[in-house]
Amino acid sequence: MKARKEQQVLDLSLKLSRCADGEARMENRVRSLIKSITFRIVATLTTMLLVYLFTGSLVISAGVGALEFLLKMAIYYLHERIWNMYNFGRENSTVDLPARVALRKNAPTTSPEDD
Repeated sequence: MKARKEQQVLDLSLKLSRCADGEARMENRVRSLIKSITFRIVATLTTMLLVYLFTGSLVISAGVGALEFLLKMAIYYLHERIWNMYNFGRENSTVDLPARVALRKNAPTTSPEDD
């Protein structure tokens, strides 16, 4: 019964984001970086297309795209990391991050059906 109660506390405290497999996970730095790169590729191609349509120059389009890619990727990454420091909009955000990590490390490996 104690293991089941601990699992319920763990489940409630880890409602950060639910993935397709149902697991609760928090964004880590690598995921934020990969997301920023893939988003920047799509957004930069859009910008390059617009610049080309306005100027007719591939050189100007490529130059603007290269500068925009690097600058906006860095800004987006920083934006993601800042948002991850706050619990605004997250469910059950009353448990602080060290407590979540401790709960996860100490969580029982049995499922509720094993009781």
